[in-house]
Amino acid sequence: MPGNVLPCSVSPTSTVFPLSLSTSFVEIHSYPVITQSYHDGTVQNSLITDGLNSAQDLRIWRLAKRLTVSQLSILSTFFKTTVQGGYKPFYYYDPNMPIPGHQIGSNYDATGISTQGRYTVFFRGSWSQSLTLGRTNVPGLTLVEVA
Repeated sequence: MPGNVLPCSVSPTSTVFPLSLSTSFVEIHSYPVITQSYHDGTVQNSLITDGLNSAQDLRIWRLAKRLTVSQLSILSTFFKTTVQGGYKPFYYYDPNMPIPGHQIGSNYDATGISTQGRYTVFFRGSWSQSLTLGRTNVPGLTLVEVA
């Protein structure tokens, strides 16, 4: 039934991704593509659009750094308690999207009110970790934009 699914909502005061972990993620852009294979072996790719608007990229942030013990503790607590294993949306402030002329990371707002560089995201991937010399890897954990 149309209209039964409500857009995801975020409680700004409690679900803002911690600043100390924001720089551990790198942004990846991808475009949704339809692929058509023909009987002669040729392949045709085309961007998925709605017919009116231009194709829009999907923003994904992948964990790119190994974490210290304190960073791992912060991420684990946020993942397990605040967003309940990735089932709740939250705000992520991309540190590379500041107001023009300001320092990288200056757009972070712990209250979630500022919209500069703010994205509504979910965790994608399951929690797994491996310990290396002094640092911990959490492979496969990504943030995916939903709104």
